[in-house]
Amino acid sequence: MLKIRKTWEPPLSMLALHTMYVQQHMSIQEMADTAGVSINAIWRWLNWYAIPRRKQGRAGAEHHGWQEEAPDGHGYIKVWQPGHPRAIRGRVLRCVSNWEKANGRPFPEGKEPHHKNNVKTDDRASNIEPLTHAEHSRLKALEERRQRGQFGRQQLRRLYSKGPSV
Repeated sequence: MLKIRKTWEPPLSMLALHTMYVQQHMSIQEMADTAGVSINAIWRWLNWYAIPRRKQGRAGAEHHGWQEEAPDGHGYIKVWQPGHPRAIRGRVLRCVSNWEKANGRPFPEGKEPHHKNNVKTDDRASNIEPLTHAEHSRLKALEERRQRGQFGRQQLRRLYSKGPSV
């Protein structure tokens, strides 16, 4: 005896999905809550019925929350410079941009910016020093030791006066 294989079809009809998504502008999460399923199931059903996805939000200066300068997650300020060689998603560290403007040349390759006064938002070119990662790590470790009381100020000054070379 032959078994007839039924094709799988989503519990929501194409008309119901289209109405909720396109006409009522419900979010995927709202649709999932309404249907009592996961958001992944809603995405699969939209693909199953070939319902075109809405355009996602605007990017860059077109976005409603646009900021020319924006903080990153580490306390630094990033500026919008999409053509910059160091840009990540169109943004560059403000300290790098300021250093380049003041010195009239690109920030050295393989170097990272060090804020001499340890204030991450003080992006004056005179406060920025290009260091290799090893040099920067060494200075940070020395300053952390000083803050814990393992180094006196005079020892730290003497180490700084030798320069950041490893």
